[in-house]
Amino acid sequence: MQWAHTLGAFKEVEKNPEFGRSVFAKSVLSDGRILVDFYRETMFIHRRDSLYELVDTSSKPAEYTTMIVDRTMGFIDDARFKQMKDSLDNIYAGKHTYSAKLIFTATLFSRGKTKVKLSKTLNFEEDEIVLERTWKEDNKTCYLVRINNYFGKERTSYAYAFNEDMKFVWWEDCQLDSNRK
Repeated sequence: MQWAHTLGAFKEVEKNPEFGRSVFAKSVLSDGRILVDFYRETMFIHRRDSLYELVDTSSKPAEYTTMIVDRTMGFIDDARFKQMKDSLDNIYAGKHTYSAKLIFTATLFSRGKTKVKLSKTLNFEEDEIVLERTWKEDNKTCYLVRINNYFGKERTSYAYAFNEDMKFVWWEDCQLDSNRK
């Protein structure tokens, strides 16, 4: 998530214990506000030949994101936003329920398929999984998969690249290769 902060608000962001770890200043906007990126850890489970993404389904309600969008659009002011955010943060602090959703198994793409819409039993969000690319690296088959869906009316899309051992090839043991496309 990205959020623009005034200099005064940014000074509070700097006090966040996650600043420099999962919260980063990205740039200064033309109006002097500071654009800050907020990251969250993504967790995975590798079972046999399948990769599952763990999703926290209860740490924040849907209203949390709606409130952020409303603030961005100017529908609520900073004071009201802070009050609502602090209240929801306190209510949901430490409350997490994780659900695993299937995002890859080689058999999904048998018979030349490159796109699969998963059922609710395999992937509770019913994501569409697209096999964008396969290639060989160090004698291992690598996969680039894209996960598509919707959050409300907004389209979501993100991708992961990993090898047959479920190692994320662009994150783990990264090597720069100018020939890789």
